[in-house]
Amino acid sequence: GHVSAALSIPLGEWEDAFALLADLVESNGPMVLDCSGRDCDDAWLLALEIQKFGGTNLFLYTDGFEAWEKHGGPVER
Repeated sequence: GHVSAALSIPLGEWEDAFALLADLVESNGPMVLDCSGRDCDDAWLLALEIQKFGGTNLFLYTDGFEAWEKHGGPVER
């Protein structure tokens, strides 16, 4: 499963997927960036890249999908 309404954008492929994010960045819609857990810094690094293109409404969820699901976050299967 994955977080509901999530886009999977691996850090190494973010430039290829930027078109998917462009509307959110332009509208300054909220973006929650997550990783596999606290030992992963890809979401933080991706947030830095998105900020370079004007993204400011960014939130990091550091505990990963398992914690998201455990704490009742919406998921899709």
